[in-house]
Amino acid sequence: MDPAMSAAASAALGVTNMRALGGGGQKLVALADGPHGATIVKLIELVPPYAAVVLERARREVGVLASISHPNVVRLESGLAELGSPPAAVCWMEVYLDGAHLAARLGHPPGWADAPEMARQVLAGFTAFHAPRVVHRHLRPPHIPVPLSPPLTALYPPTAPLLPSTPPPPPPP
Repeated sequence: MDPAMSAAASAALGVTNMRALGGGGQKLVALADGPHGATIVKLIELVPPYAAVVLERARREVGVLASISHPNVVRLESGLAELGSPPAAVCWMEVYLDGAHLAARLGHPPGWADAPEMARQVLAGFTAFHAPRVVHRHLRPPHIPVPLSPPLTALYPPTAPLLPSTPPPPPPP
């Protein structure tokens, strides 16, 4: 990611000491020092020809997180900040969960003893997404953080488009 873009995100969100944790697709995930301690910063560069589509997805992801308050869904800590005019990137903050993703814990202790409770919590997170008619996509271990303290799991929101509020018409005979 361009250092100027990272600096612009830091300034827009009021964070310092932003350091990359990794990325997925077009998104940089960073740990930063925020107003209330450690925070996660998500930063997406908007690159043509997909800038408009990526901007809409980011708006939807942040909008979904803003609308859900559930212990098994990652909590939003800021709104979406658009960097530049027209925006060259977008960023936002999410709560920092000290722990690891489920992928890092597969095959390691505590093993199966926590599995039933983890499954219940993942399903509870799904239920929270489905209440506003949102479909969670890309369910895989890296999208399931496992914090060191309860709750055991929370879901990140890679989301598909909102489901229609009315059912689709029946297929033709």
